[in-house]
Amino acid sequence: MPNETKRITDEIRLRKNGVFNIFAGGKNLFPDENGRICRIEKALTVTEKEFEECVFLLCKGSVYSYDDSIRRGYIPIPYGRAGVCGDGVTEMGKMKKIKEITSVSLRVHRNIENYGRKIINIYKQEGLKGTLIYSPPGMGKTTLLRSVGLMLARGEGIRPYKVGFADEREEIILPDTNLGIADVFSGCPKHIAVEMLTRTMSPEVIICDEITPADTEELVHSTGTGVFLICSCHAENKKELEAKPHIRILMEKGCFGLLSRVKRENGVYGYVTEVL
Repeated sequence: MPNETKRITDEIRLRKNGVFNIFAGGKNLFPDENGRICRIEKALTVTEKEFEECVFLLCKGSVYSYDDSIRRGYIPIPYGRAGVCGDGVTEMGKMKKIKEITSVSLRVHRNIENYGRKIINIYKQEGLKGTLIYSPPGMGKTTLLRSVGLMLARGEGIRPYKVGFADEREEIILPDTNLGIADVFSGCPKHIAVEMLTRTMSPEVIICDEITPADTEELVHSTGTGVFLICSCHAENKKELEAKPHIRILMEKGCFGLLSRVKRENGVYGYVTEVL
């Protein structure tokens, strides 16, 4: 593929016996067998053998050992996660397992130097604030969370803080980003990780991604102990954000004093902030 296309690629998607495609620069693109971007009818097809080999490698040769995370829609890998979907089996209204994986989505994670600088400057001027970062999927929320959390832990432009990451899907902290300066609880539901960090590590700041209604009670409790939360969730705009019942509860409880909306224009990362 052209180097410029590779540089701005955010996601690589494989479908069993279906088209191979990438998401780059805010666009869904289809490469042909020579790596040229083409019309969908000429796009490269992923064979069943290639797809199964991909899943086998992602699971390090043992798909069974990843049943629990696959049931929740992902496979953890050293540099983030592979999202999966397919034929699901439910029981009592809950997902029991995915009996056959038919699609894999590989996120391309990036570290952007000083990406969180504007937020750090607000903290420096006005004091640390609980912060909620929001945008539609794939805009760079996790990249901003990672940047702000590590800048706080390192004390870049601000005094160093004790930072804990509740990294449920093992994609906020990558192998080459922590460098032993933050505490990371990974691979378990966020509300459990937040509880454990609060109870055992006396953090000043807790970072967690894509908060859900199940996390609400523990997040409110942690705020009540004096911990500052920096979290993310999916929403197109502030109106949509405030329409989510669990977000409304967290805002009413005073968990957040700063909102940050992430945006992407022509593949360039950016965000706007609002002090509440």
